[in-house]
Parts: sequence; structure tokens; C-alpha cells
Amino acid sequence: MDKQDFTYTILYVIIFLALSFIAILMFIFMSRKKIIKKELEKKDLEIQLTKQKFEAEKIKLEAEVKAKLADKELKIAKEKLGNLLLHIQENNQLIEQLQSKKLEQNESIIHSLRESTILTDEQWKSFSHDFASVFPDFVENLRSHFPDITSAEIRLFCLSKLHFSYKEIAQAQGISTETVRSTWHRFKKKNPDFNEKKLLQVSLDF
Repeated sequence: MDKQDFTYTILYVIIFLALSFIAILMFIFMSRKKIIKKELEKKDLEIQLTKQKFEAEKIKLEAEVKAKLADKELKIAKEKLGNLLLHIQENNQLIEQLQSKKLEQNESIIHSLRESTILTDEQWKSFSHDFASVFPDFVENLRSHFPDITSAEIRLFCLSKLHFSYKEIAQAQGISTETVRSTWHRFKKKNPDFNEKKLLQVSLDF
């Protein structure tokens, strides 16, 4: 082998080694890039899972808070409705006791007691809100099943749902017991298939 051939051989060997080295570097670089990419994807997945878990916990916590608030509002509404019934019952008892004594000075007291148990429009709004908290679909179901139902009939049903007697319903609205009975009879006449027991069934403990 002459000197020139040897020089070319050495040059080819150097070029081969250089290309091999570059190829190895490229392979290492690409492998490292893939590893880094997989690590980043893994971290992104972990972040997404953590985020989803956080959102789920947040939704769960919000639902628990809403449920607790709803329970609290329901208890308050039940208590207010129960207090209203108790107030009317106590006033009726006092009125009956005073009427039995037939004293002239009792007339003004009886009048005041009757006035104190009558639900004004503003009080009825508050009552309706509390009633809807305890029986959320009751009034809507009434309107759905009986499209021609009147406001007076709705009031009658709501108070009856709470086991108010005819006398207590009359007292709460400042009307006569006969008016209450007439309202019932008119409604039943319009709706002969009406099931009073089923509609007014209630499991409310005061």
C-alpha cells in the first residue's frame, strides 16, 4: 500500500468514526428527547388527574354545603310553619275561653287576637316561601292537575296540607268557617275525581 492509499484509508476511517459518533449522539439525543417527552406527558397526566380530583372534591364539598344549608332552611321552614299552626291554635283557645265568659271588655281582646292570626298578603308571601321549602312541588302539581284552580283554593290546600282545621283555616285568613266549607265544595264539584286523602297526605312532624 502506498502512502496515498494509506492516507485515504485513514481519512475514511476518521470519517466513518466521526459519522458513527454523530449517529450515536443523535441516537442518544433522540432517546433522551423521547424519555423527556414521556416524563412530561406523565407529569401532565398527573396534573390533570390531580386537577380532576380537586374539582371532584370541590364539587362534593359544595354539594355537602348546599345540602347542609338546604337541611337548615328546611328545619327553619318547618319550625316556622309549626309555630304558625301553634299560634293559631293557642289564639283560638283563648278566643273560645274569652267568649265563654261573655264579658264586654273581652270583645276588644278577642278582636285583637283574631287580627293577630290573620295572614296579610306580605305574611302570606313569607308563608308561601316556607311552605315551598318543605313541599317544593305541591303548588305546581296543583296548578298542573287543576288549571282553573283559584288563589283562594290554593291557600286552602296549603293550610289543609299542614292539618289546619276548617276553623284554623278560617282564622288564618280572616274569613268564616262557612266560606272555607263553600270553597271546598265548589272545588270538589268542579273536580269530582279529586282524591283529598292522597293529595293532603303529610309526614311533617311539628
